[in-house]
Amino acid sequence: MMYHIVYQSTAVEPFNSEPMQAMLEHSRRKNRRIGITGLLLYSNGNILQILEGEEPIVHELYKLIQHDVRHTNVITLADGPISQRMFSDWSMGFQDIADQDFKHILSCVEARQLPPTSRVEVDEPLLNLIKSFVEDEQPRL
Repeated sequence: MMYHIVYQSTAVEPFNSEPMQAMLEHSRRKNRRIGITGLLLYSNGNILQILEGEEPIVHELYKLIQHDVRHTNVITLADGPISQRMFSDWSMGFQDIADQDFKHILSCVEARQLPPTSRVEVDEPLLNLIKSFVEDEQPRL
């Protein structure tokens, strides 16, 4: 059974292209090695990330992410089992998106959120919506 975690956070300092590229390259190498796939959306310091993989590995990686000093206000939006990977082709897909698109995606995720004590997977239609913003923009893999 696959597992995913979806979270949002705020960069301590907005990323410019060089630090972002270095972070993505490091993450992609590590993710390929440990079997994680996913997507990172970025918009003016705002981050939304989806991590997919085996449950213990996803949780271990997320604990590291939660303590990463490059961002703050890490909020878990979804945490639960999934029937299949939605981002299987991307060790870490990435897209810098417009503020309005980021706000739209976040409002859709929040509208489907359950109380924190019963978080489960984000449903497939919502993941397809998130993926469509990236596919339309030709994501940098």
